[in-house]
Amino acid sequence: MNPMQFDKDGDGKLTKDEAPEQMQAFFDRMDTNGDGAVDSAELAEVRRRMEAAGGPGGPDNPSGPGGAGGPGGSGGPSGEKAPK
Repeated sequence: MNPMQFDKDGDGKLTKDEAPEQMQAFFDRMDTNGDGAVDSAELAEVRRRMEAAGGPGGPDNPSGPGGAGGPGGSGGPSGEKAPK
């Protein structure tokens, strides 16, 4: 999914109001320069960090596919770590 598809006013930036609901929860972490909008450079950085962390289901997203609680993961349905 390309989040910029939600850029309703076409200014090349995505504001929290324009962002889809699931993205609004972590919008402030994506807005690294604090200008109230996320641009393509900030989105590229988010993608880079996700890839470095193992993508969806990596250490920063344990409930994604392959994460601790996701399909193929090592945790229970709510993401608990399996006892060692």
